[in-house]
Amino acid sequence: MNTLNNLDTFLDIAAQRFSYSDNNAIALDLIEQYKGNQYDSISSLISDIEMANCAHGSFNDMIYTRDIERKLCDSDWIDAIDAAIEDYTNNTGETPTFERVTDMVTFAVDWTSNTLASHLRYMLDNGDWHVVLEYADTCDTKPESTLYETESEAIDAMLEAIEQRVQYVVDHSQYMVSETERDAIEETESELVEVESAQ
Repeated sequence: MNTLNNLDTFLDIAAQRFSYSDNNAIALDLIEQYKGNQYDSISSLISDIEMANCAHGSFNDMIYTRDIERKLCDSDWIDAIDAAIEDYTNNTGETPTFERVTDMVTFAVDWTSNTLASHLRYMLDNGDWHVVLEYADTCDTKPESTLYETESEAIDAMLEAIEQRVQYVVDHSQYMVSETERDAIEETESELVEVESAQ
């Protein structure tokens, strides 16, 4: 499978569209934790978020009890915890109970994480996400891949990439390149850049 190069773009768009993340310290923290990670598809990213569990140490900055206790000193986190508990109560009709204060943090992180994963899944299923794959040559098994929000953006990026590749070959040719030769180069380069629907 190919590694998507810019899933950060997907996460940034998710942060903007996810009403729960509007100044929600937990959602924004979770999104930042997943940025920069390597995934072969959007579905892999979403599955990772769906399986994450704060109580089992899935999140980097909440592994130890003192890390979790530190979150209780942050007013933005307290607001986000309250929002998660309220959202849970509104969605289930139940009010969660906690044995320890730190349980509120892990509960809120896990609830927010699940809500975020659902939102990302909705974005994927109801969006028009596409990937541009750029192969170095016909033997390349790991093309560079870049994610775009719409098919038209991906096609524009593909056409630009082809033009850049053709121009590079022309610029670095030892000889003058005729229009016919340029067309042949473009045909070859067009076979090495493609658009496909993101998963």
